[in-house]
Amino acid sequence: MKNKRGWMRILEATISVLLITGVLLVVYSEHNLSSKGIDDYVSNLQKKILKDISFNEILRNFVLDDSVLDDNSTEFGILNSFVNQSIAQPPFNYSLVICDLGNPCNMGPQIFKDTLSYEIHSEEIIISANITSYNPRKVKLFLWEVG
Repeated sequence: MKNKRGWMRILEATISVLLITGVLLVVYSEHNLSSKGIDDYVSNLQKKILKDISFNEILRNFVLDDSVLDDNSTEFGILNSFVNQSIAQPPFNYSLVICDLGNPCNMGPQIFKDTLSYEIHSEEIIISANITSYNPRKVKLFLWEVG
């Protein structure tokens, strides 16, 4: 074999291209995960909590009950307690808002002032009816990272 040197150079060049490509892929994927990691986690957590509320018959009926629009009602307290148990409290804080379908679901003014320096994530779900009544409501969950 006379052209051993040519094949060796081709092999060396191929290996070096593969190494450089591998390093670039690892660096790019780590950068992507760190910047989107918390946003994806919070979004998935909110969606899970809201789906759990909509699939649980008791919680769903609480949302459709007229007294839940009062933040001091027992039904709202139970829903708030469910959300509280589902969220890891030290890193996150939340606000749960339930309103009629035609009204905007906004945070209360005091919570809004207290969270001006935080990045707030929000998700909402519409719960429209159960077997006996049609009374559509929006359930909106605001979540922000503390500290």
